[in-house]
Amino acid sequence: MRLITSNETIDFKALDYVMRTSSYQQSPDKNFKSELVIGSNQEFVFENGFKNRTLVVVLSYIGASNLMIRRYNMRAITKALLDGGKLTLDYEPSIYWQARVLDSTSIKFNASYDELSITFNLIPIAYSNLEEDELTWENADIPWGVIDIPWGGNPFEFTINGSNLLIVNYGNYPSLPIYTINGTGNVTLTHANGKTFTLAAISGIINIDTELMIVYDNSNVNQMPKFSGDFFGLDVGDNVITTSGTATLEVTKKDRVI
Repeated sequence: MRLITSNETIDFKALDYVMRTSSYQQSPDKNFKSELVIGSNQEFVFENGFKNRTLVVVLSYIGASNLMIRRYNMRAITKALLDGGKLTLDYEPSIYWQARVLDSTSIKFNASYDELSITFNLIPIAYSNLEEDELTWENADIPWGVIDIPWGGNPFEFTINGSNLLIVNYGNYPSLPIYTINGTGNVTLTHANGKTFTLAAISGIINIDTELMIVYDNSNVNQMPKFSGDFFGLDVGDNVITTSGTATLEVTKKDRVI
């Protein structure tokens, strides 16, 4: 198990802890509200995304370090858990979860620090580990055949100069990529499903983050006034995107699974 925070990486295996799952919520609960209408024989249910998941793991210490070293390691582990970050589990190396610990009762040690129980609060949708700059195929320890992607090149960054671009979303949930456009004048992107957006009177590089729904240049200056249209993502499977105008398009996608 590995936890990557904004400040550090905690590799529990390197600290001689073996992980087992105590409780794993396979699917997230839907976020919904129901209303009973007088005179009707049914409730009206309004759905809006998913609630966070809960994961409980137990780590058993198998090393030979003395109690002082184990206490020292636990302080580092506790800080990382409270910071939260990208959590990769041993049995799911190809994906990571945005994980956090919400309160002190979610971290439990036994008296000799030989066992650690952690209750994680997980964002309901997981992300592909293979797109992360800090994680390579080798150190992710991902077995061959776990994910079906083409051999050669980077399957998560695509560049096009005009014409059409085919991108495959290998996850089982819509992907929310970052579109980076380097061009001049008016540039329009159109998805085969009919969704589109336009950037007006640009000069240089503009980034469109469809997950955060923000538009900015390479100096992180807001460029939303130049944007109009849909923050469209990538459907599961094949996606064809067409550009019009004078521009180069780069797409950095983040496959997601539920």
